[in-house]
Amino acid sequence: MGSKLLATHFLLLSVLLGSAATSAAKSKVTFRSNPPGATVTDSAMGELGVTPFELNLKRNTALECTFSKRGYESRTVTSTVDALKVEVRGDLPALPATTVRLGVEPRQTMVKLSAADGTEVYSGEGGRVHTLPGDHWGSADIATFHLEAWAPGYRPLEEEIVLTKHEYHDHSISLAELSTILTVSSEPAGVRVSSQFLGDLGITPLETRVALVDLMRARSRQNAEQGNPGRMLLTFSKPGYRSSASQILLDFERAENALNVSLDELAVEAGGSR
Repeated sequence: MGSKLLATHFLLLSVLLGSAATSAAKSKVTFRSNPPGATVTDSAMGELGVTPFELNLKRNTALECTFSKRGYESRTVTSTVDALKVEVRGDLPALPATTVRLGVEPRQTMVKLSAADGTEVYSGEGGRVHTLPGDHWGSADIATFHLEAWAPGYRPLEEEIVLTKHEYHDHSISLAELSTILTVSSEPAGVRVSSQFLGDLGITPLETRVALVDLMRARSRQNAEQGNPGRMLLTFSKPGYRSSASQILLDFERAENALNVSLDELAVEAGGSR
C-alpha cells in the first residue's frame, strides 16, 4: 500500500514539474502598431491577428512579421522570443494622398470628374488640386475616371483618364474654340461687310473665320442684351449702291456659313450724277 501511494505521489510530481517546464518554455508576446488596427502576418505561421493583441509563443521562436493596414506602408519586423515578455512593434507611415490637378485652358473652364461607377468626385472650376478618396481604387493601384470639361464659346470635352493610387497627377485640358467660316458673296462684288459687334469684316467676295467666344466678348463689351450669341447684324455698303442690313444666325456646328447679298444701284439723277 505504501509503495502504491509513493508511486502516485511520484506521478503527480512528474505531471506538475512537466507542466511548469512547459509553462516556462513559453513567452507572452504583445503585438502593437502605430496606428493600431494593423494585420500581422508571420512568414512561417501566417496571419496572427490585428493589433493590439497577445500570443503565448514558444521560447526562441524566430518571428518575421509584416504589419499592414490600408492607407499605410507595410513594414516587416524580425524578432526572437527570448524573454518571458516580448513586444513586437510596427510603425507604419501613412501613404501619400492621391491628388490630381486639372489644369485648364481657357481659365473659366468648368470640370466634372466621376469615378467608373458614376460617383461624382468633383464638379467646379478647373485649375485646382483635388485630393481623391481611396474608395475608388479598392485593392487596385490604378483606376479609370470620366472627365467632362466645358466653357462658354468652346467645344465641350469628354475623356477617360487613368490615375495611379497614392501619386500626384497633373492633367491638362485644352478646349477648342467653337468657330465657323463665314463666306459672303455679293452682286456686285466689292461690297464692304461690317458686323454690329465685330466691326469691319472685309470686302466681298469675303471669307473670314468667326469665333463664338469673340462674339460673346464683343457683346459683353458693348453691354448688348442677352440672346443667342451666334446672332449677328451685318451691314453691306458700296459707293453708288443702296446700303442694306441683314440679321443672320451663325451655326457653329457647321464648318461654313454662306451668305449671298445683292445691292440695288442708286438711281442716276438728271445731268449724269447719281
